[in-house]
Amino acid sequence: MPKTKPIKKLHLSQNNKVVLLPEVMDFHLDDDDRLEKKIQKSIMDFLKTVHCSNFAKIQQGPMSKSGVSDLNGCYLGRSVVIEIKRKKGKPTPLQILYLNANIKAGGYSAIARSVADIKEILKVIGRENAKTERASVR
Repeated sequence: MPKTKPIKKLHLSQNNKVVLLPEVMDFHLDDDDRLEKKIQKSIMDFLKTVHCSNFAKIQQGPMSKSGVSDLNGCYLGRSVVIEIKRKKGKPTPLQILYLNANIKAGGYSAIARSVADIKEILKVIGRENAKTERASVR
């Protein structure tokens, strides 16, 4: 019997479009209309100052995997992937699949448009981490 590849379960809307899982954070706190590259630089400069974090900007090119988020890293021991977008930018279907896959693997995924969004994302992760630590102490 020939081996078959497992089929990835996609989160589809009624019209068969790939949609974000509700767990993907997208705050729109301070929409930045600068170029995505400049928003990324501001965010990376901020993340370098955050204790207990390690993030890397992923360079896209002809040999890279399509859909991989702009920033991949770790905060408080949890996987975090962040897609950087401009004010009205939306993730592509492949980016959505990548964000959703990280959620399903137990990590955090987010779309950020400013440093204010990043600060809120880290607050949410910090609150959830504190809840988990309190629950494990009991």
